[in-house]
Amino acid sequence: TQSTWVTAENLSRLEMFGRTIHLEMVQDIVNFSGRDALIPVDMAAAGSMPLELFARGVHRVPVVSHDGTIANTLSQSDVNKALVKEGLVDRGHMGEFSRKPLSAFGLGRCELVTCKESDSVIDALRALTEAGVSALAIMNAAGGLSGNISATTFRKLTQERMPNLLRPVSEFIEEHSPESAAAIVVREDAT
Repeated sequence: TQSTWVTAENLSRLEMFGRTIHLEMVQDIVNFSGRDALIPVDMAAAGSMPLELFARGVHRVPVVSHDGTIANTLSQSDVNKALVKEGLVDRGHMGEFSRKPLSAFGLGRCELVTCKESDSVIDALRALTEAGVSALAIMNAAGGLSGNISATTFRKLTQERMPNLLRPVSEFIEEHSPESAAAIVVREDAT
């Protein structure tokens, strides 16, 4: 069944948004999710500084150079990659933290928000927005996890590569983000 959200008026708004977003200032759209206020971090700041922001729910921060211009963006994923690259996880430098099971941190204790492979991309976007989450688990017809769809999935899209948002999520992922179809499940007793 087609979404009740898909109306001529909403499609017109979406098309207009696609044409005008490139006119917006980054600082005006960086907090579109309501979770990423523009909190610049100085390039010379201690590495732990963004971690404190991330712990409060911020997903990414702009990194500002000495002259005040935005030099880059640092995300939670960037920090995770750096910890692994530096070998801090493998060499046990994370102390007791790395030996505790995930359940000890209360991770993954919220209700799972999902979409089906057959749902339209626009319905998945609506579910992301309504639930106030940054990602949805994609469930296959058998009820198993087949991947995820998140704001990051849409990051590489441009006006020239704008997909048909009425297509099923599975087709969108296959074409635009095949890496998102690699479902990884971690048990809560994992360390």
